[in-house]
Order: sequence, then structure tokens, then C-alpha cells
Amino acid sequence: MVVILGVMSGTFLPVYLMPKMIQDISIISPIRWGIDNYLDIFIREGTLGTIFPNILRLLAFFIFAMIISIVIFARRK
Repeated sequence: MVVILGVMSGTFLPVYLMPKMIQDISIISPIRWGIDNYLDIFIREGTLGTIFPNILRLLAFFIFAMIISIVIFARRK
């Protein structure tokens, strides 16, 4: 799953070189949010305001994943 998300998110190939359908699907990948942040800061000379929406998405994903993990862990005991 991680490799598929990595390929779709632009880790191996820039997203703009991918077919339009894959570009649209890759928007839901947390890996892409992180890569976009790095590109915005280091390549596109972005600011904190530029990356803030992706930071919020990553934070929301983290909270969601933690809640799911806690629930699964609690049920196993």
C-alpha cells in the first residue's frame, strides 16, 4: 500500500507528468501533502501560509490514524 501511495504521490515521478486521473486521485495521499510542502518551501520559495492547508491535512490524518489505532488496540485486550 505504501509503495502504491508513494508512486501516486510523486515520490518516484513528478505528479504533473502523470495522467490526469492519477493526479486527481493522488490528492488524497498524505505522502503527497508532505512532498508538496517540501516542494513549496525549498523549490517554490513558499511560506508558512502556503503550506498551512497541507499541515492541517497531515495533522487531521495523524489524529484520525491515532484514534483508529487506539480503538483497535483497546479491542484486542
